[in-house]
Amino acid sequence: MGFLISCASNLLCKRIENTRALACKFRTFRYLVGTRAAQRMLASCTGFSAVSPSACSARMNVVDRTPAWENTFLTLQPTFVVEDWAKARPLMAEFLDKTRTQRGAMYSGWTVCGDKLFCREAFAESAFLLEHLSSVRPSLEALMEPGIARLLEMQLHGPADELSKCEAAMEGLDAQAFEVFSGFTTLVRPYGGMSRGQGFSSLQPSFTVADWDAAAPLLERCVALMRAEKGCIFHGWTRSGDRLVCRQAHASTDGLLAHLGNSEVQQTLAELCDGPAILDGVQLHGPMSALEACALAEYLGVGVEGFAIDSGFQKYELTGYNMGLLDLSKGQGGW
Repeated sequence: MGFLISCASNLLCKRIENTRALACKFRTFRYLVGTRAAQRMLASCTGFSAVSPSACSARMNVVDRTPAWENTFLTLQPTFVVEDWAKARPLMAEFLDKTRTQRGAMYSGWTVCGDKLFCREAFAESAFLLEHLSSVRPSLEALMEPGIARLLEMQLHGPADELSKCEAAMEGLDAQAFEVFSGFTTLVRPYGGMSRGQGFSSLQPSFTVADWDAAAPLLERCVALMRAEKGCIFHGWTRSGDRLVCRQAHASTDGLLAHLGNSEVQQTLAELCDGPAILDGVQLHGPMSALEACALAEYLGVGVEGFAIDSGFQKYELTGYNMGLLDLSKGQGGW
C-alpha cells in the first residue's frame, strides 16, 4: 500500500510540475505571439485541443486587445512645488503603494524638475480612476498640507464621456479637463501585465490654438506620421477651450531620439506654430539617462523642462514583443 501511495504521489507531483511548465510556456508564447497563436502552438506540441488562458495564468487581470487598444485611456497629471522633500517623500511612497495594487492602473509615478514634482499616471477607464481617487485622496491632501507641497496645476485627459463621469470626484482639486479627439496607441494590454519600474519617456508640448480649422489637418498629419515611428507607445491630441496638448510616449531613449530626428513630424509641428497655434511650453519626462542623451534645451524654439523619473511603475504591454521592454526572466509581480 505504501508503495502505491508513493507512486501516486510521485505521479501527482510530476503532473503538477508539467502543468506549471506548460503554464510558463503559455505565458511566454502569449507575450511573444499573442493569446490565440500561443494556444495553437502549445496545442500542436502537447496534443491538447486548447489551452485555457485562465488555467495557465494566475491572477491574470489582463485585457488582451488585438488590434491595439484605442486612445481612450485617462491620464491624471498634477504638478506640485515641493517645499519640504523630507515630509513629501513618505507621502509619495504611500501614494504609489496604494496605486500599485489598484485595478486598471496602466502606469503611475513621480518625476522631478528642481522643486517641481509631477505625477504621471494613467487608467484604462473612468471606473478605475474613480476607485483610485477615492483611495489616494487622503495622501494627496496630506501632501498639499501647508509647508509640504503646493499644487500648481492638475490636468485630466480623456474621452468626453469618461471625463463627465469624473466631475464629482474631481471637485476641490481644481482640475482642468482635456478632451481626447484623435490619436492611437500600440497597447495590447493597457493594464494587468508585469509590474516594472517606470522607464518610458513622454514629450508633452502645449499650445494655444488661434485657428482650429487650419490646425486640424496638421494635427491629423502628425498622427499619421507618428503611427510609423517604432517605439511609440501612444500619441494623440487633447483640448480644453483654446488649449491643445500633445499626449505621447516612447518606449526607449532610441525611440525618443528617432522621434526628435523625424524631419516630417518636426516640419508639421513647425507649420502648426506658423499661424494656427502658439507653442506655450514643452515638458520632457523620462529616465535621467534619456534626458542626458537628448540634451534637449529647446524644442521648436521654446525652452524645455526636463523631469527625471523619481519612482513609479508601469503595467501595460505593447505590440511587437513589447518592443523590447518585457524581460521574461524577471518575475516582478503583477501576476
